[in-house]
Amino acid sequence: KPLLTQVCSVEFVYVVVFLTIHIFRQGFLLGTLGPQVEAFFPDKPQADMLKDLFNVILPLGFLPMMLCTASGLAGYILNRPRLAFVVVTLLSMVYGGLLLVPATGAYVCLFVIFPVARQFVFSTFFSFSANTFGYGSFGRIAGVASTVAGLVQLSQTKLVETVESNKTSGGWYEVDMFLFAVPVVLLVYPVVSWLADATRRNGGLRDADMMDDPSDHDSFPLMGT
Repeated sequence: KPLLTQVCSVEFVYVVVFLTIHIFRQGFLLGTLGPQVEAFFPDKPQADMLKDLFNVILPLGFLPMMLCTASGLAGYILNRPRLAFVVVTLLSMVYGGLLLVPATGAYVCLFVIFPVARQFVFSTFFSFSANTFGYGSFGRIAGVASTVAGLVQLSQTKLVETVESNKTSGGWYEVDMFLFAVPVVLLVYPVVSWLADATRRNGGLRDADMMDDPSDHDSFPLMGT
């Protein structure tokens, strides 16, 4: 399909929104985790320990992802785009929710989940874009999506400045709560798509039951199975 047609498609709009929201949230966490830990954990040794632990765990995020790949779990998820979108979004909301809990255990879990969710975001985006738009358009599609995500992320600096000027942990909490809730919109497209397919399948089954010729069941297999 022509690039303009692909760019104007529902699939493209969704995958751009998907990438933009996740990149913004990830960039915000990476850029503000230090100040947030200091605000939520007044005890300096504890805050320093958590920041050091995050710096150690973050580069090791490839290990659980490698296990997911070796076990076939990653392939199973990525081969089902709607499932991948839901899994990634839920993982993102989990680490966003843990950020709202000022407890050491919650933050350690956050540190483990975050790099896995981060890698799944890009794997899902690249897999979906290549399979949906074709490898011929993949580079241009990825370029447009990345540009949009980058432009939106420029607003992050002003957001951080506004929160830091508040000088209290309340400002961080409010922003974290908002960013925790935002990914909910990403569940709409895959869930609605699932429901639409289920409706079509049920309609196909009813039509098949009404057919008199049994051979027609083999001639018209259910789509999407």
